[in-house]
Amino acid sequence: MNLLIGLDQWVNTLIGGAPDETISSRAARGKRDGRWYGRFLCRGLDWLDPNHCDDALKSERGRTHLPEEFRNPNEHPKP
Repeated sequence: MNLLIGLDQWVNTLIGGAPDETISSRAARGKRDGRWYGRFLCRGLDWLDPNHCDDALKSERGRTHLPEEFRNPNEHPKP
């Protein structure tokens, strides 16, 4: 699964997105902003996995996809 997420982020970067964001999260932001690609991608992804785009954006915002020590960097001092 990590390899698929890495590939997803890599493709997102190739098409001009942020390097640590998935296409699904970017599509959710696009949908929110009324962009055609966001509506199109989220419609398809949400059909396969309900609420996929919104869940991806929540994961990015909450940093829940990261290891615990990276979620709240101020709470974990550097060694």
